[in-house]
Amino acid sequence: MENFILTMENWGTYRQTDGPLQVYNYQERQIETLASFGLDDIPRADALLLFDSHFRAAGYAAEIVMRHEQKYGNKPEFLTCGGHSNKGASANDGKTQAEWYEHMFLSWGFDEEWVLKNHINSQSTSNRMNIREIRRMLICSPVLNKIRRPDILVVTGCGYTLRAAQELGFAFPDCRLHFYETPVTPVDKRYFDYEAFNGNGIGWGIDTVLATMLHCMRFWGTERLALPPEKAKKAPDVNMIRQMLLNGYALYYPYPDMWEYLDVNSRQGLALCRQRRLELFGTDDTEYPRRKGTLQYIEKRLKTHIGRLIDEKASEFAAKALHPSSFRDRKSVV
Repeated sequence: MENFILTMENWGTYRQTDGPLQVYNYQERQIETLASFGLDDIPRADALLLFDSHFRAAGYAAEIVMRHEQKYGNKPEFLTCGGHSNKGASANDGKTQAEWYEHMFLSWGFDEEWVLKNHINSQSTSNRMNIREIRRMLICSPVLNKIRRPDILVVTGCGYTLRAAQELGFAFPDCRLHFYETPVTPVDKRYFDYEAFNGNGIGWGIDTVLATMLHCMRFWGTERLALPPEKAKKAPDVNMIRQMLLNGYALYYPYPDMWEYLDVNSRQGLALCRQRRLELFGTDDTEYPRRKGTLQYIEKRLKTHIGRLIDEKASEFAAKALHPSSFRDRKSVV
């Protein structure tokens, strides 16, 4: 099962060489390919968007910004959004997803003015809301709103870039988007509960991947760009996804239409979703990130893990001789 999940995460990484997504450029009236990039070929950009609720994405984004500054002599505008995440990202002190990302960048020595320049009071709890907030940031940015078609680097967690490319490419044809080819995290390096497959007793990484796979397969042309044939034919086996859901990994399948798409009785599926919430969080309330009890323990773990990631990445950046031009002594305040 573990190999199947890793294969799904790898499939969920957008690489234009695996099958490019196509977007219509209304300004130039032509079809274009959404670009992807790695650390060795970072393109010049006007902004970097840190998108998704996977905290490891912040480390990748920070390195990309520093490499961009080394290569081109400037930092792109920093954009991020996200309210209280459904992946357990509502920690005890009430930080939103966006505030945690900003906190992490400040801990790595980035200048506060640059980090907070495009800050918004993010209230989003879904990608639809995230897209509205991104649009607001683009309109309100004193730099980006003057650029006819800004180049934006998009960084997400592993296994999520394909969905992000489908949704953001569909929503922002007026931007030139470049998606980071986020590497799949080795199983033995995973310590966040939302990414763990076994989780040392707590972990819903499998649930996360199963939900992302379904999103990639639906709503083409209304919310997402369609997958190209060469990518679609390599999609994960729907029968395997269905069986894993029926085995109980149903945390992120809270809507009847998700089960109906997989030819599963929606009442049965929703019962499995509720049971999974009870198993993990001690409550079947959909507002579980803000509840007490088991969640207090999970939130404490989250805060500890964020601190661990901050320290690990700081050491990694130092070993690579990477630091922002505004570098100051790093002081983790997690």
